[in-house]
Amino acid sequence: MGINPSNFAALETADVVFYNGYQLEQWMPQVEATLIDGTPLVAVAEASEYPQTIITGDMEGDVDPHLWMDPRAVSAYVQVVANELEHLLPQRAEEFQQRAEALKKSCMPCMLNSRSA
Repeated sequence: MGINPSNFAALETADVVFYNGYQLEQWMPQVEATLIDGTPLVAVAEASEYPQTIITGDMEGDVDPHLWMDPRAVSAYVQVVANELEHLLPQRAEEFQQRAEALKKSCMPCMLNSRSA
């Protein structure tokens, strides 16, 4: 997935930008150049500190940047987003954390299925 002109227009007024991280987004330098100084950039996969490594091949042992494919990692992503939003809008902290918990609970069946596969 890339970035198009309408995305750049939205970035000019963004309050925060969430992205995966681990160098998956080759267009991040353009994003950074478009943002107003001080706009937080959050590399969600990196901030989640979810431990997932590649287990085979030439890159064995390296961090697997495709964490969104693991429902347990998705729960970690959700918490990173909720925490950052709480920091930006502390008056809505409880709402963000409640929504994060609800979303993480909705991931539970996927987590159970992924363990049995």
